[in-house]
Order: sequence, then structure tokens, then C-alpha cells
Amino acid sequence: MKQFLPCLLPILSGLLFTVAWPPQPLLFLIFIALIPLIYVWQLTQNFLPRFFQLFLGMLVFNIGVTYWLVASTVWGGISAWVLNSIFMTLPWLWSYKIKAKYGNSLGFVALVAAWLAFEWLHLNWEISWPWLTFGNIFAGNTNWVQWYEFTGVAGGSLWIWVVNILLFVLVFKTTKFKSKNKVLLAVCSLMLVFTPIYISSFLYKKNTLIASPKNIVVVQPNIDPYDEKFDENLFAYNLQKLIKITNDYIDENTTTVLWPETAVPIFLDENNPAANKQYDTLHNYLAKHPNLNIITGVNSFKYLQQGEAHQPYTNINKNTGAAYNEYNTAALIDSGRKFTLYHKSKLVPGVEQMPYIGVFGFLKNFIIDLGGGGMYGTQNNRAVFTSKNGYYNIAPVVCYESIYGQYVTDYIKQGANIIGIITNDAWWGNTAGYKQHVLYAKLRAIETRCPVARSANTGISCFIDANGSIYNNLAYNTKGAAKMSIQVNNTHTFYVTHGDFIFKAALYLFLFLFFINLILKIKPISNKLLGK
Repeated sequence: MKQFLPCLLPILSGLLFTVAWPPQPLLFLIFIALIPLIYVWQLTQNFLPRFFQLFLGMLVFNIGVTYWLVASTVWGGISAWVLNSIFMTLPWLWSYKIKAKYGNSLGFVALVAAWLAFEWLHLNWEISWPWLTFGNIFAGNTNWVQWYEFTGVAGGSLWIWVVNILLFVLVFKTTKFKSKNKVLLAVCSLMLVFTPIYISSFLYKKNTLIASPKNIVVVQPNIDPYDEKFDENLFAYNLQKLIKITNDYIDENTTTVLWPETAVPIFLDENNPAANKQYDTLHNYLAKHPNLNIITGVNSFKYLQQGEAHQPYTNINKNTGAAYNEYNTAALIDSGRKFTLYHKSKLVPGVEQMPYIGVFGFLKNFIIDLGGGGMYGTQNNRAVFTSKNGYYNIAPVVCYESIYGQYVTDYIKQGANIIGIITNDAWWGNTAGYKQHVLYAKLRAIETRCPVARSANTGISCFIDANGSIYNNLAYNTKGAAKMSIQVNNTHTFYVTHGDFIFKAALYLFLFLFFINLILKIKPISNKLLGK
């Protein structure tokens, strides 16, 4: 049995993560979930067995939490599991070298720094997939992490690591400790678990929901994205469906209505949006409600003007030779046939964006076979949509963008006081995927202390207050709408101002350790070459 432990323990870690991750109820297990992996990481062995064992734990974690990826594309989901598990294994392997060379203490520091640096990288590079950032796990119980308004999810990741390492040391590394030192370590571990929760309870009481004279409506049309949404023969029918639901819920105090991502999949010509006759039905409806705005997802395209630089995602019209970009767009539409547009700019790798197309462009056909291959354009700055009466300044956060904490703060810095999330969430069916996605939105509310209005095609559409509490949520796979009066918050939290400072500090520490270790390796070689 002992020879199988190096394989069984990583599997145990992966399973502990799975049963602790939202929407599962066993969150407290996260404080011991890493201990079996740390035990295996400590073992002295050859590189390949160590890689396989650690990779196995990461793979079980990935499959257990994001099993639903295969509901959209089987091979795409499997590829994501394997690739992400490899990425997650690398911090363990590098830090093991530091541990083996400099001892356990620096090894633990290197492990935490390398992991947090990896989580920062996963938020910022083109193969970005931060769904499994450790700090996201507390979306299942945000009462524990109201202090995310200071740290963001990086604080949660650091918390998990420190508690797991202290408990590991307490169980496996204190044989030579005096009894009073063991007791002291146990007390410190318990305090580190419960003190942040205690602090969180005070921060929760500070933020209460206050009613407003104005209200927002979120619409959930429940349109099948595979068979109905993008069928051109159903465009007019689906638009009337959205308008009817909207009309049933708005009143004289409604300023803004949110429709889901690509709710109107009719291509919008950004060079002349007001002339697009296919939007006349929507314009005619808004003309009857001059004090109403609708924020909706649309598909749009824009022909480049002479002299505008082509981007990696720029397309060429085969008939005219004209260059144009396509976008997954959020549009604010009013009664004056005016469009205010924002282009989704955190794109799903492989599905909406070919990562590093200049290098990996030869893989585009392979990516298409896996169920992806989209090439949407982006924009450099975040946009803010202002309601007709100027009361609400809404951040148009499109689907996947709601996973990115610091990215969302860019809207707040531009003046947004409401986070408006429009998403589809129907691609994965009735699985944990859509449940995790809505829970992650609670973290954005806490980080910014801005309320959230969320419109999802098939659910869950809802409102979230500044504490991360959900209101007026619509059940999955149902048609309807929800309305709520929301008091805005125009103050900036510490996290909005300073962003992911913990991730950045970890990155600098990782780079410092990396280069110091590299220099120390080079020095003996140079001494030999110089005959010293």
C-alpha cells in the first residue's frame, strides 16, 4: 500500500478540492485540501514520477470542478483539463528544486510565491483561464471573505496556502518540537482560520442594501443557443419575445433594461449603426419609452478606415478586399436610435480568440475542430454606459469578463457605480458551470462594493448587493425577468484603487528567487571555466 501513496494522495487532494468548490457545501475542507499534495511534494524522487504524481492531483482537481466543459465541446474540454493541469504542476516542480537546495522554509516560500505568480499570469496572458484561482472558492460563502474589498481573490489564495502549510508542519514536521511550541503552532493555525472570518462579519454589517427611487430590469429569455438563438429565421420572433418580457416588467421608474449576451445576434454595422433596418423593431419600441435604455449583447463588425492598422484578428472581405473586425459587443440603445458600444475584451481562449496567433496560427484549424476558432476584436479601454436620467453608470461586463477582479475595477475607475453582467451560460446545460459563474459575480460585488445586475440567457439572472448577497434570482431554464431598485455606491474600495497587489508582490518574489537561484547556478560554472 505504501508504494501507492504518492499517487493516491494527489488524487485525495483533487477530490477534496472538488467537494469544497462551489456550489458544494464542504468549504471548510479547503484548509486541508493541499496537505496530501504537499506531502508528496516533500518526497525525494526522480523528476518524471514527481511530475506525474503532482499532475495527477491537478488533473483530478480540474476534472472534478470543471467537468461541465465537455458539455459544450468534448475535445475542447479534455484539452483544457490537460493543459491547465500541466500549467498548475509547474509551480510545484520549480519550488521543489528550491526546497531541495535551500531547505523546507525557503521551499514553502517559493511554492506559495510561484503559485500566486502563476495565478497572476493566468489572469493576464492570452491562454487565460482563472476559473480555478484558489480564492474563487469562497464565492460559495462570501460571509467569510468580506475583506476581499482590500485584497481581492489573491487574499483568499494566500489564506488557503498559509493555513495548509501550517497544518502540514503541525502534523508532519513537529516531531522534534517541544510540546509548548506544538501548542503555539496549533493555536496560530486556528487563529489564522477564524480571525479573517471574524473580521469579515464586521465588514458585512457595514454594507446594507438601500432602496432607490429608480430601478433596473434584467431579462432572462431562455432561448436555446444551439438550435434557436442563431437561427436567422427566428431572429424576429426572439426579438419580439425579449420585448414582450421587457414590457411586462418595466414601469415609470425603470431606467435601464439588461438583455443577455448576444441577445440580438443580428450583425450591427458600426460604421453606420443607425441605418441598420433590422433593428427598427427595437427602435420603435424604445420610441414609446423615451426614458428607457436597453443594454443588450449584439454581434457587430467595423470596416477599417484608410490608414487604420490591421490586428491579428482583422478579417478581409473576399469580394471587396476591405478589412474589417468582428466583435462580441455590449450595446446601450436609446429612443434616439443611438448606439453606445463596448467590445468584449477578455475573450475565451480557443473559442473567441486564437491565443498568440502570430506563433500558433498554424493550429487554427485544429482549434476549430475542438469547437472554437473565433477571432473577435477587443478594445484597450473599459466603457461605461450611463442611463437616460444619468442616475446609473453601468459597467457592461460581458460573460467571461466577470471572472477578472482587477479588470472589472477598470470600469469602476471610469465612473461605473453598477456592474451590469450580460451572459449566455447555456452552453454547458444544467451543470455546475452556470452556478459557479453566478457565484463568482458575488466576489466582484465585494471587491468593488458595487451592486450587480446580471442578465443570463437561461439563468441565473439576479441582483447582487455590495455584500455579495443575491436577490430576485430567476431559476435556471425559465423565462422571465426581475426588477429591483438599487442604491449606487460612488466610493472606491482599497482593491479598486490598488488592484492585485498581493499577486504582484508574489510575482516579484518569485522573479527574485528565480534569478538568485539562476545566478548561484551560473557562478560555480563560471568559476570552473576560469579555473577558480
